[in-house]
Amino acid sequence: MFAGIGYEPPRLNAEQIAGTYSDGKGGTLILTPDGKATATRVDTFDFDDSIDSFEPQAHPCTGTGTWTYDPADGPYSQQVDVSVEACPVDMDSWSVYGTREHPKLYVFIGDPDSWELYTLRHH
Repeated sequence: MFAGIGYEPPRLNAEQIAGTYSDGKGGTLILTPDGKATATRVDTFDFDDSIDSFEPQAHPCTGTGTWTYDPADGPYSQQVDVSVEACPVDMDSWSVYGTREHPKLYVFIGDPDSWELYTLRHH
């Protein structure tokens, strides 16, 4: 079971992953079939060491780069790796969930045990 949803993530391939994703707040990530990525105001997260904070800080990323898809050994471990050098913080590997028709990408914000996610939905 995934985060209380009751079903496992869809097994996808790189062609099905390609497309435009949105966070619903103005951030978009475009993944083209040829491996190019374009991020516009996509949040990346880190911790501010200067204030000894345990709360993750969001840093919007805008720029171009590349992406790859790793199907891994099963639906729960498949990853989409995005690299955009202009990002103030490196993007983490994105995990996959949703449905085959409407895939979603997510990263944990801070501690994975908190289940706080930053999600991008395919359009």
